[in-house]
Amino acid sequence: MGRSTVGLLFALAVASASLEVRAEPTLQVTRTEDALDCPDQAELFELASEAKLLTASSASHAYRIAFERTNRVYRAQIEDQSATRTRHLEDVGPQCAPLGRAVALALATMWGTEQEPPEPVVVPPPPAPPPKATAPPPVARATTRWVLSAGAGVALGIVRSATPVVSAESGFEHRPFSLALGGLWVPSQSERLGPGSVDVQLLAASVRGCGWVLETARVGLCARVLAGELLAQSHGYDLDGQQSRPWVALGLEAFVEVALGPHLRTRLGASALAPLWDQSFSIQNVGSGYSPPPLGALLTLALESVSP
Repeated sequence: MGRSTVGLLFALAVASASLEVRAEPTLQVTRTEDALDCPDQAELFELASEAKLLTASSASHAYRIAFERTNRVYRAQIEDQSATRTRHLEDVGPQCAPLGRAVALALATMWGTEQEPPEPVVVPPPPAPPPKATAPPPVARATTRWVLSAGAGVALGIVRSATPVVSAESGFEHRPFSLALGGLWVPSQSERLGPGSVDVQLLAASVRGCGWVLETARVGLCARVLAGELLAQSHGYDLDGQQSRPWVALGLEAFVEVALGPHLRTRLGASALAPLWDQSFSIQNVGSGYSPPPLGALLTLALESVSP
């Protein structure tokens, strides 16, 4: 035997050995009791190898094939457990042979497309964003709102020592200031004078400008100007009559406002009033009626409606 013959035999032996050590695919076949006529592991391997027209030694993944039959329908699931691939096949017929050949063909196709799972790519986490600058709290914007109010109280030293008073005002506020126009009325008060009496009432317009601090319960001061007319009517004398006198006063008011809701609040005010003229009424041959003191006071409690 020559050297060339020995070398050829050695090469064939090495090639044969290398084919033998190649990994073969692992098949695991399960069949339900109704699908026992489906191919088992050996039959399926042989059919798949024939469909590929060569041995299956180039395939190395593990496969799990499950056959079942439900309501005369054969079903098969092929799962490539190494690459997480799955195929589903089914056939309606009296025998499982057609489905078995279809499974073998699908299995051969999967052998030819085996791919090792790619290495996981480690993506570094993105850099943390720089800390955002803390925005300053929003500054509440001053808004203009309309205010309507109505109230009642007590007037001290204006028509007589203590009399009821009714007030109403309308105005606007633009934090922290407000301006209001309104009026007040002191109902007719009767003062005994000799054989008769004198009834006196006051009707006056009011202008006030205010400023305040705080918001939950406002506390503030107002400057006020009041101008109106004192009306007097005599009763029980020889000559009864009616007279009127102008009345003007300057005042300083302290107040507290408490919110009762989003658009409703109550207002308690206390004013010191200084009339510019000393006005009194007298009856001839009888004397003068009540003469107000140089300073008076006004205490009011009002309910305010505020626009949104």
